[in-house]
Amino acid sequence: MIKRFHSNVFYASDLARTAEFYNRLGFGVQNTEGTLRVKLGDFTLVFIDENKTLIQNESGKNPKGLGIYTYVEVNDVDKYFTWLKRRWKCNF
Repeated sequence: MIKRFHSNVFYASDLARTAEFYNRLGFGVQNTEGTLRVKLGDFTLVFIDENKTLIQNESGKNPKGLGIYTYVEVNDVDKYFTWLKRRWKCNF
């Protein structure tokens, strides 16, 4: 029996930029040897450098991320949105 979903794996063309994005959202990010892990509680988003992956038939394809939606839950959406606007220094 399946106990839980553990992680999703995505190809990324720029791991540094991906890490910066998730850091700015406030998530813990681990970057080791061409693999980036973003912890979301007990779930992990894994990003692999698409230029270094062994499975090449899907890497480098466009458009990226088409049809993939990731949802996160927060305790207070207005408070979190205010925090994000300050962190990203933008006006929505």
